[in-house]
Amino acid sequence: MRHSMARLGPTLTGASHRTALAASARRVACGLAALALVSLPAAGADLSGNFGDCCADLEERIAELEASTARRGNRPLALTVSGHINEALLAWHDGEDTDVYVVTNAHSTDRFRFAGRARFSSNLSAGFRIELGLGLPSTAGVDQFSDDRSFGSLSVRYALWYVSSRRLGSVTVGQAPPATDDIIAYNLGHTNVAGAADTALLGGNLFTRDATVAGNAGLNSLSSGNTISLRWRRFVPGLDTGPANIVRYDSPILHGFALSASWGEDDQWDVALRFARDFGRIRIAGGIGYLENREEEAFTFGWPSGGDGDPAVSTGDTIVRDVKGSASILDEHTGLFAAAAYVHRSYAGSDLGVSNFACFASPDAAAIRAAGIACANRPDLDYVYVQAGLRRKFMPVGKTAFFAEYAQARDGITGLNVAVSSAVGGDLDFVTDSRMEIWGLGVVQRIDAAAMELYASWRHFSADVSGIEASGVRRIAPIEDAHVFLAGSRIRF
Repeated sequence: MRHSMARLGPTLTGASHRTALAASARRVACGLAALALVSLPAAGADLSGNFGDCCADLEERIAELEASTARRGNRPLALTVSGHINEALLAWHDGEDTDVYVVTNAHSTDRFRFAGRARFSSNLSAGFRIELGLGLPSTAGVDQFSDDRSFGSLSVRYALWYVSSRRLGSVTVGQAPPATDDIIAYNLGHTNVAGAADTALLGGNLFTRDATVAGNAGLNSLSSGNTISLRWRRFVPGLDTGPANIVRYDSPILHGFALSASWGEDDQWDVALRFARDFGRIRIAGGIGYLENREEEAFTFGWPSGGDGDPAVSTGDTIVRDVKGSASILDEHTGLFAAAAYVHRSYAGSDLGVSNFACFASPDAAAIRAAGIACANRPDLDYVYVQAGLRRKFMPVGKTAFFAEYAQARDGITGLNVAVSSAVGGDLDFVTDSRMEIWGLGVVQRIDAAAMELYASWRHFSADVSGIEASGVRRIAPIEDAHVFLAGSRIRF
């Protein structure tokens, strides 16, 4: 979890100051009421009773206001309001077209949060967290046809309560980050705002382009029947574990280790082990987790969502298993750092969302079976990400981090029916092999005095895709390389 449930930030102060202000308000209000009464006609001998009623009503209203105010000390609640703004320029070149959009950075989207905590004793506390995300066009949502994807929506990221014990750990209930949330994001170089392991978040919604077809017709955007559009994010679907309606347990930290487990939805459960420790000038942090998803939906990490031919029927037999984790190391003296992440996913069950295209009931699927392709589960997905760089304080304003990154995903779309413009009918009926590679560079500059980060990064996407047509003809999809450039700033408050 990115933020410990037991540490929700500094408390609001000034309870004694508010009490003094309230008392002053009472005195001023009563004085004003008395002055008003002096100016009234002398005929009201019972005005003193009205004056008493006025102040009694004012006292009651002030008492109600004080009772509803968040407090500190021995009062019930300590409250914080925080968040950040993270806006950027996204420039892309898909092999033919180029454009620039203003977007929010999906690596860490615009958000604000309300967090409260009450402490029962030195050992026990309880609290809540509500976090809202601003649904602005993002680096993960825009494509060649629109710079306004998801514009105008407001999403609830977290809505949870927790009880925490220093000796026994904490229990969280609500829409919350599961145990394996951000398990692939450990990076002591603090560069995730510009380049992170969840590579679908930066330019992932852009369509791939067929190198042999010009113009918009060359975009692999076909979404019809059982065919899905071939976007870059298809190669790396759902690498991180998103918020879910769960119950979660986090153990106390013991010798740098912490254990987490969560369960919820219908059904999803995961466990994770995290570690962080300093060894002199060397810092190490990392985690590993296991996720099992058996949600009874029409798709679960299957044919990707978004109106691109999702299987419409679920028999409740969907099983997706992830083993994933990350680790990072930093030399405090030199500023050299490295980070790596890994995801291995396997599919089981009979739902179409975890099956290859040969299991579908369509003439093309029947032709694929006749060509010797058996109905089976989709092959395992393997993904690896590495980053290395240097983070030092070259300027008084804050530390600067330079980094290079590489990612590779294998079999992310293998077994599917995907859009390829130059193929017969505009689609490659069965992908037999697929691989995506990413190379990137970036820089992040910290401005300590403003709780601000300035960043810029560049990524190069390439893919190798081969498969078979319904006619039995084997072919290689001619996918153009793509480039994405990001530059922006995140300011925390």
